[in-house]
Amino acid sequence: NQWNEIFGDEIRIISCSLLLRPTLISNNISICFLVNSLALNSIQIPGAVENGSKIWLQCDFEILTNSTFSVKWYRNDVEFFRLDVTKKDVDIESEGTYSCEVSNSEFISAKLSSDLRVYVLSKEKLKLIGVKESYSSGDLVDICCVSGFTKPATILAWFVNGNRVSLFIERHCLTFEKFTMSPYYMLVV
Repeated sequence: NQWNEIFGDEIRIISCSLLLRPTLISNNISICFLVNSLALNSIQIPGAVENGSKIWLQCDFEILTNSTFSVKWYRNDVEFFRLDVTKKDVDIESEGTYSCEVSNSEFISAKLSSDLRVYVLSKEKLKLIGVKESYSSGDLVDICCVSGFTKPATILAWFVNGNRVSLFIERHCLTFEKFTMSPYYMLVV
């Protein structure tokens, strides 16, 4: 171990974990933060997770002497648990900056932080409002596409006859004066 040369055999390797469910994207900060008899090696926080999922937060550190230690977890600088935590479903309120702080009995501490973002997928399908069964040449077509709540906000793109439309948007609704439409070509992304 790299610390044996400095501190001899008085090294205890500790791993503190916070179990919460699988992640999609990870912010793995691997920094060795050495403060006298304490080394905070890394903190692993998922960068972005889906609303309702569980995540795993991990803080890896080494106590380099025989002193006692404490581990504290913070979200937005507010302590929410010590050492070992199981948290249920992640929601929008779970978003923020998470920190792991390790302290020893000599009042020496080290802290690492990383951000967690929570995204929300719509549970509803996109809805087209104002679509008629058929149109004649020259008809005014006024269609609105409605998306359920998402975070970040849904970005809609309109296609007519397979071509993306340059948008003139008024309250996220589009008005076209002339075009040929069929369900096959009307795509909303």
